Formats: sequence, C-alpha cells, structure tokens
Amino acid sequence: EIEKQTAHLTAEHLAAELKKAKDGAERLKARAEGAESAAEREQIMRTRAVTAAEAERDAMRQEMASRCRLADAALAEANAAEMRLDAEREAIHRRAQEDVATLASQKANVEAVLHEALEAAAQLQEMLALQHQLADAYREHALKSTQRL
Repeated sequence: EIEKQTAHLTAEHLAAELKKAKDGAERLKARAEGAESAAEREQIMRTRAVTAAEAERDAMRQEMASRCRLADAALAEANAAEMRLDAEREAIHRRAQEDVATLASQKANVEAVLHEALEAAAQLQEMLALQHQLADAYREHALKSTQRL
C-alpha cells in the first residue's frame, strides 16, 4: 500500500511536474510567438525604414541632378555672356581705333588747311602792305604833281 501511495504520489508529482512543464512550454511557446511576431513587426518596420531611406536618397539624387543641371545651364549662360562681352569689347576697341585714325586724319587735314590759310593770310598781309606802300607812293606822287601844277 505504501508503494501504491508512493507510486500514486510520484505519479501525481510527475503529473504536476508534467503540467508545470507543459505550462512552461506553453508560456515559452507564447513568448516565442510574441517575440517572433515582434521580430516580424520590427523587420517590417526596418524594411519600411530602408524603403523610405532609399526613396529619400533617390529623391535627393534627383534633386542634386536637377541642381547640377541648373548650375551647368547657369555656367553655360555666364560663359556665353562673357563671350558676348568679349566680342562687344573687341568691336568697341576696333571702332575706337578706327575713330582715332579718322580723327587723326581729319586733324592732319585741318592743320594742313590751317597752315595754307596762315600762309595765304601772310601773303595777303604782304600784298596789303605793298598796296599801302603803293597807295602812299601814289598819294605822294599825286601831291607832288598837284603842287607842281
């Protein structure tokens, strides 16, 4: 009978241990399922974060490419404007040289005409002086002739 009781107690003890082990296993299984579910959620969140980061990277890449295109266009426009300014400056310089040459030629012509005019004026002065002398001589001659008469 003691053996029966001992066996019964042992069986009850074993059954309790088995129930405890099953309960522990159930809890572990539930915890594992919860952890697996949490890991899946975390994996989904990481995947979403990676996808969002990739989308942000792609958007930033497109933005940078757009800015680079705009900068390239601005540089090309600046270079074209600089080339236009250089061409305009060269044209103005050529025109100024032509104007200086024309004005120098005109100055030389005016100086030549002025020199000729000065020579003509000097000759006219000499002629006038001669005419005065001649007129004085005629007057003197007329006066002498009038006095003789």
